[in-house]
Amino acid sequence: MKAVTRVKILHGNTSIPPACNFTHKVPAVVFSSWDFKGNLVHEFNESIVPLFIMSRHFQSHLQFVRTNLKCWWVSKYERILSTLSSYDVYKSS
Repeated sequence: MKAVTRVKILHGNTSIPPACNFTHKVPAVVFSSWDFKGNLVHEFNESIVPLFIMSRHFQSHLQFVRTNLKCWWVSKYERILSTLSSYDVYKSS
């Protein structure tokens, strides 16, 4: 999993944090599919099912933040992802 980009969550008084341009009213779930090679079982067990469980817990009021996603994976599961959240999938920078 070395190729997956680390996500750093800043909280509280950090030394000069970057300016925030957006305020979100729902929690975010950050996910990646970097290590998937097209194996349907792994894609569902390690990605789709956990995202489904998380979305049901929040009654679809959460926003997915994707990082390191492969284009083929996004197009393959775009329809499923769009039903799991009431919000568009956000692409991290």
